Amino acid sequence: MNEVRTLCDIYHANVDRFQKADALMRKSGGEWETISTREVADSVEEISLGLQVLGVAKGNRVLLLSENRPEWLLCDYAILTAGAATVPVYPTLHARDTAYIANDSEAVLAFVSNREQLEKVLSRQTSMTHLRDIVIFDPPAGAPPPGCITLDDLRRRGREKKREAPDLHRNSASSVGPEDLASVVYTSGTTGEPKGVMLLHRNFTENAKAGLKRISVDERDRSLSFLPLSHVFERLVDYCFFMRGCTMAYAEGIEQLVDNMQEIHPTVVA
Repeated sequence: MNEVRTLCDIYHANVDRFQKADALMRKSGGEWETISTREVADSVEEISLGLQVLGVAKGNRVLLLSENRPEWLLCDYAILTAGAATVPVYPTLHARDTAYIANDSEAVLAFVSNREQLEKVLSRQTSMTHLRDIVIFDPPAGAPPPGCITLDDLRRRGREKKREAPDLHRNSASSVGPEDLASVVYTSGTTGEPKGVMLLHRNFTENAKAGLKRISVDERDRSLSFLPLSHVFERLVDYCFFMRGCTMAYAEGIEQLVDNMQEIHPTVVA
């Protein structure tokens, strides 16, 4: 693990080593479905290159406003391997707080999960002075609003970019160093306006390496993610699990947690 210096290294430690049919799991239409390591790698590369097509550059900040789901992980690693920094936002926050975080972090793009989260951003979009683009996972019926594209469209742009520059994604990830900004995590705001904590790649990787000295997991394990990924604890533990090839399943919600545990039988949870 000594060679792991950035979160990009953690990402490649997984996709270069493991070839699992069930790297990620989610419940859809009442059934659990799997996402393979190959699908993870393709998704992250296409999203990351799509971000670069939209002008997201190294050091930029990108909002991630979503519930726990596979797209959270995919977009996080896409942002990081593009050299940008992830700004996670609790999906329960009001539009005012979301706009404050967008402005304070100077976010240039926002990922949103669904129509509810999209409307938060749209209702305050004119006050978000740095925000240029919005990408939605589950778009409403009809054409997306102006300035908003679907995740599928972003991936299409990424695929086109890959044909032009097949090595760009790996080169972008390799250019990221341990002292580069990885994330800005905001406090709850109980003592005034939320405050952004700037975390470097080194902050995450050193904690992950230390944690893995005590947490024994490998590719035979299965985790169930239910604590919010917008909080640093679940996110850090998931980095540990991902680096070791643990299958990562996403709970439908806290109300369905017991049912989900009985359905997938996780060997480890945070």
